[in-house]
Amino acid sequence: ESLPPRPPPASSSGVLQTITTVNGQTPDVDALLNNFVILDYLWKSDFGDDPSDPIYSYAMGPKSALEVGRRQIIYFCSEILDEQPDPTMLQELEEDENGTQTQTQMQATSTTQ
Repeated sequence: ESLPPRPPPASSSGVLQTITTVNGQTPDVDALLNNFVILDYLWKSDFGDDPSDPIYSYAMGPKSALEVGRRQIIYFCSEILDEQPDPTMLQELEEDENGTQTQTQMQATSTTQ
C-alpha cells in the first residue's frame, strides 16, 4: 500500500499532540484519540450530564469513511475481538450500499434522458 507513514499535518482546526507513553510502554490513549479527532478520522461527542465528569462517544469521521470504509472497520474489529462480524451490521451495510447504488443509478438515468 502506498500510504504515508504519518497523516498530513492538521489544519487550522487544531494542533497534533505528541503521543507520549506511560512507563515507557503504554501509549497515551487520550492523546491518540484526540489526534484522530483533529485529523477528522473520528468524531467526538460528549453525552454526559456532569461537566466535571464528561462521558465521550466516538464515531467514524469523514476521513475514515472515505479512506477505510465501514466494511473494513467491521471486519477489523471482529478480527481483533476474535469473533465473527455482527450479521446485523453487515445487513445494514448491504442495505445502505444497495440504496446508494439505486439512487446513483436513478440519477444517472434521469440525466441521460
